Amino acid sequence: MFGQLVILMKGSTGQIQLIKEVDLIIVLQVSKPIFFSLYFKYILFFLYIGWKRFGIKVAEDDKEFDARWGSWYVAYHGTASENASKILTSGLKVSTKGCFYDVGVPRVYVSPSIEYCGHPRYARPWKQAKKNGQIFWYQLVFQCRVNPESVNMIGPETLIPPEYKQTVKIDQNFDNHELEWIILGNEDEQFIKKDIVCYGLMMRMSNVDPKTLAPCGWWKYSLHANIYQE
Repeated sequence: MFGQLVILMKGSTGQIQLIKEVDLIIVLQVSKPIFFSLYFKYILFFLYIGWKRFGIKVAEDDKEFDARWGSWYVAYHGTASENASKILTSGLKVSTKGCFYDVGVPRVYVSPSIEYCGHPRYARPWKQAKKNGQIFWYQLVFQCRVNPESVNMIGPETLIPPEYKQTVKIDQNFDNHELEWIILGNEDEQFIKKDIVCYGLMMRMSNVDPKTLAPCGWWKYSLHANIYQE
């Protein structure tokens, strides 16, 4: 199935601005993800079955995009739905706490794996009923380009408890020890705009709880898997 999507957002002037009009290819959920890989390691785009990509206009055309960010790494950042509009207008907000660095150090976490970012700890699922009463589940992850020189640390996943670390593989395309990337910010900035650009909005839509989907089978061995049901 093919269709047209027009993404609109409210600008700072109160006007509605067109971000991008894109073609949608609607694909069916299957037992395991398929993907297309481009470029080399970390300059990759994995198209997973079950995720739909909505383009965000950050350049006038592909030529400008490639000139500015074509050699940057592809990464993902999961978030709750209520944060989407702020990310679209301001970029990814720094945190001053989390793993690998001391409290107070401003940083943003991203990952090369959309499935890692799709965990409920990051991309909290929500459900909504359609007019016919059918329930659909949704998750939201931003697709980003990251300046390779800004990646201060590549660390392991932090969601699998010790007893499962040797047996659970989160994403078949990546090692569990390379799933958390940390980009440090400056103390005087709330959002990192210079080294991270969000250029795609990835949405997983399903008529079943996402924990029952094949790519999410690892959730049952992870921490915070039921955070959206509490």
